[in-house]
Amino acid sequence: MDACAGSVGRWNAIALDASDRPRITYEANGLLSHAERNGATWAIDVVDAAEETGAWSSLAIDDAGNSRIAYFDATNGNLRYAISQLDVTPPAAPQVSAEAGRTTAVVSWSGSGDDGTSGVAWTYIVRMSSQPIHDANFADGTLVPTSGSCASVEGLNSCSPYYFAVMALDDLGNASPVTSVMVATSCDGSLEILCEGPPAKPAFDLARATVARSGSVG
Repeated sequence: MDACAGSVGRWNAIALDASDRPRITYEANGLLSHAERNGATWAIDVVDAAEETGAWSSLAIDDAGNSRIAYFDATNGNLRYAISQLDVTPPAAPQVSAEAGRTTAVVSWSGSGDDGTSGVAWTYIVRMSSQPIHDANFADGTLVPTSGSCASVEGLNSCSPYYFAVMALDDLGNASPVTSVMVATSCDGSLEILCEGPPAKPAFDLARATVARSGSVG
């Protein structure tokens, strides 16, 4: 989790957020650190950079998703307290590409994170339309089921243009700018194209989503 050299991990405490993801406070070479699970990685911050402040930490997560930490400042002999700052950084706009067969189309994406390009985005929303899609009309497009970082649509009209747009969300509901792409189905032939891998999961409905609130200590 923390590959920092030296003495790392003493005086630890753990709590789970609303999505059952762990957060841990611990001493790392005399400093109090805070680690938060972010997708497949850990986001690690130093809570207090003063020396010998990492002992006997206690951690709780409030209803707003903030980490609240009590700890002992051994240098000054004081009990200290810290609270995390709410994450307001949206994911970066994803990079999107699309291909089409005669009656099918596939859109794929990459490049977005939880905070800009850092970390892992919580989920992606994909929409399609016969008209160009942008931030202002994104909600009017038709939701498309996704499979990993891919979405495919069948039953399209041949020889026709279709517009797809992808938005990334972090676990607080911060939304990336919309990235859109146009692809045209072929007018003849029998080539069709679909996503590879497991079956698509249901299209993500932002209006029904319960977004877990979380923050990182700064």
